[in-house]
Amino acid sequence: MNFGTPLIRAIIFGSLLTMMIPSIICSLFILFYFIRFREVLKRLNNHIILALLLINFIQVISEMPLTLIMLRTGFVAIQSPTFCLFCACYLDKFDLNLFDWLFNVCTPVIISTIATMFLIIRILIQKRRIGQREIWRRNRKMVIQLISISIIYMVVWIPNVVCHVIPLIVSSRLPCETATDILHYVQYMPALLCPFLSLIGLPEIRKSLKQTFTRLNHVQPLT
Repeated sequence: MNFGTPLIRAIIFGSLLTMMIPSIICSLFILFYFIRFREVLKRLNNHIILALLLINFIQVISEMPLTLIMLRTGFVAIQSPTFCLFCACYLDKFDLNLFDWLFNVCTPVIISTIATMFLIIRILIQKRRIGQREIWRRNRKMVIQLISISIIYMVVWIPNVVCHVIPLIVSSRLPCETATDILHYVQYMPALLCPFLSLIGLPEIRKSLKQTFTRLNHVQPLT
């Protein structure tokens, strides 16, 4: 399948744009809540949420529009050698491509996988201890939240790693081409889903968000 055809680009464009708009709205709502109610940021676990949210929000509002323009028009938005150095053009060079794959893709995936497994094992051990059960109840939502984000990250990036390893074992470029065509756009999923997963450990913001939607959907009776 040729992912460079206008039809396929239109499908990917529509899918990403449909997820991008709610993701930005949710991120802005959470950030506004953090700014307005500073006491929420006093909790240590919310510092992690804020850091993840800001990093992914910057990626969504800075990188994704350029990708959407390329999908919509079929051309790169900024066509200059300087801009190309900051984009995926450097992947045409084997040494830079290998460095990027090892340190920016493979290594984070391995670390994230090991850390998530370690966290799950530690949780299971703590739940068996009587004295640790109360700690688990207090931190349950935060742990579920972090594990959910880690699992989304691994689900997206592990296939990318596998598809690049297969050509080293078998003489076929199809897996790598598939990774380039499909997984290049799937990698935006963690950034797009991060605001919604962040709400798991933010009950105050969920309540405020629900109240906001309730007021917006409330129809005033005609007088």
